[in-house]
Amino acid sequence: LRAPQHPYTWGLLSSVPSLHGDADADLVPIPGNPPSLINLPSGCAFHPRCRWAGVNGDRSRTEVPELREAGVPGHLVACHLPAGDRERIYRNEVAQVGVAR
Repeated sequence: LRAPQHPYTWGLLSSVPSLHGDADADLVPIPGNPPSLINLPSGCAFHPRCRWAGVNGDRSRTEVPELREAGVPGHLVACHLPAGDRERIYRNEVAQVGVAR
């Protein structure tokens, strides 16, 4: 939870209240609805709800992302965003605006 690597995790953290932050802060829901588990979308199963799915063209829509090391030993992530992009997006777009508490 200290270094979330996947946009879904960012969304989960954004949708729960903080124990240490502003009690009146708005929660940010993950847009859309979870996919049917018997009819998953092609490519990354999270792409229809992912704000950053289009960053790498249509890869998120067509290719299942490979499970890779996420920077912390033993932590894995399946995301088409390169590690550097994920780090920058989290730092500049997610954590800075108080979305992930």
